[in-house]
Amino acid sequence: MPIKIDALTKVYSTAEIKVTALAPTTLSFADHSFTTIVGKSGCGKTTLLRLLAGLEEATNGTVSFSTKKPEIGFVFQEPRLMPWLTVAENIAFAIRKGGLSTEKLPQLLDILGLSAFARSYPSELSGGMAQRTALGRTLFQNPDIILMDEPFGALDYFTRKGLQETLLDLFRLERKTIIFVTHDVEEAILLGERVLIMQKGAIIGDIPVKLTYPRDPAASEVLTLRRQILEGLESKNVKVVDES
Repeated sequence: MPIKIDALTKVYSTAEIKVTALAPTTLSFADHSFTTIVGKSGCGKTTLLRLLAGLEEATNGTVSFSTKKPEIGFVFQEPRLMPWLTVAENIAFAIRKGGLSTEKLPQLLDILGLSAFARSYPSELSGGMAQRTALGRTLFQNPDIILMDEPFGALDYFTRKGLQETLLDLFRLERKTIIFVTHDVEEAILLGERVLIMQKGAIIGDIPVKLTYPRDPAASEVLTLRRQILEGLESKNVKVVDES
């Protein structure tokens, strides 16, 4: 298991109030797996992701990895591109730190459908192309683990579907460990091999998705999972179990 969390907890405190963003959570993520985390806004999804990335310090508990220093890539909801750099320069920005080569850049641009825009600047890109560039920047660093925080949430339906297909193609090709946060139940089912359901800072459901890719959103199995997850999100203190 490349990632294991043990009693991981995050509490935000002020002079007047304490807010538990993540209740004590013990969980593991298998190597080369695609896990989606779904829940309503404010349920703790992003907090969990930021703790895994080391972007925030836990109040209690630990995060451990099978290797001492795995490379972790983070894709945010906003592309966060540098406006003064071209698409190719944004993707290859990490090369400035040394240790990386531009050898795989043309192939990556081709896979992401960005070859024709390699010399374009962020202001010249659509939202979908900008997010493809952000994904390319993460993939260029060849991380062991990719954390994604609602990366397609601000995009229109058709652009989002295209990026979902691209991400699945990359997952099957690269077999990275991916943890993908979303508030979209359908997206969680179509992408994840496993869906974690979060509510009020706690994991209340852990559902394996035993369906081959690509998945039809109208398929009966998908609709059953969707109903199960929605029931879990609306429940109070109810553990959602796998019924397959």
